[in-house]
Amino acid sequence: MLVLLKKDLQINHWGIYGGLVLFLSLTYLVTLPPTLLYLLSVFALTFSTYTYDEKDRVHQFLVSMPIQRKDIVKSRYLYSVTVAVGVLCLQLILMIVIHFLFSFNLYLYTWQDIVTLLGISCLMFAIFTPIFYIVSSTTKAMFYIFILIGIGTVGLMNELDRVLSFSNSFILNDIDSGFALIIENYFPTLSYVIFILLVSILLYSSFLVSNYFFNKRDI
Repeated sequence: MLVLLKKDLQINHWGIYGGLVLFLSLTYLVTLPPTLLYLLSVFALTFSTYTYDEKDRVHQFLVSMPIQRKDIVKSRYLYSVTVAVGVLCLQLILMIVIHFLFSFNLYLYTWQDIVTLLGISCLMFAIFTPIFYIVSSTTKAMFYIFILIGIGTVGLMNELDRVLSFSNSFILNDIDSGFALIIENYFPTLSYVIFILLVSILLYSSFLVSNYFFNKRDI
């Protein structure tokens, strides 16, 4: 399992991870919403690995080895969660360092933001990951995912408008605090406990679905 996780982590060159640090630092300094940049970074790092797998025929190689298909799927979910936690820790470190070095009034994550972003990331994995195992082509899978992202963005903006009351003006930076408010709006009691519990159930269910279709796939 750890060997498979290491393989996934090494798919992206170290230059990409260095570029990510620079990207998150610069965009934070110019006051772009860190929440959106976090989700974008996690999405790019996580789902780009499927493209590499298809290009290099990684699954054909792995199934020829004494490795259970369930472990291949499980390692990809573990990699996704590792990326989500890693990018969030990186952002937190950059936020603290930049606040220490500069006297800018920039947005700092609260613990509610941290829990919410991790939950949203896992929700994203739960919804999108099975598509790569149901659809044989990565290109087709990404097409369906972008359709879902478009639909989800419309719904998310409506929810943000409801909790932040944009009225006649929309300020991009105001949305950072809105994600946690949506969770509190839907779950007034034990908001984050219930949210993480539901997301965990969905993530496990997603793993079962992905595992089922990957076992049926003729590789």
